[in-house]
Amino acid sequence: LKMTHLQEKQVILAENAGMRALLGEDASEGVQELRETEDGVNRALLLAAVEEITNLRTRVSVLEGEAAKHKVSASGYGLAGMFSG
Repeated sequence: LKMTHLQEKQVILAENAGMRALLGEDASEGVQELRETEDGVNRALLLAAVEEITNLRTRVSVLEGEAAKHKVSASGYGLAGMFSG
């Protein structure tokens, strides 16, 4: 069983080496271009995500401020200045 596995592995390695030889340098350049494109897409997605996170944090801050104002108004403290004058 081990010998069969070893032989199968050697066949696969030989086939891979043959494919690499057939594809040659053109394939390497193509693969490199694909990787560069993928890296560019990943960078663009990362920048978009960072911008969205920034926008969401800003929105959360605004909503927290509005909620705090509403809480003060609802508790009656916001009315104290209206009756003293």
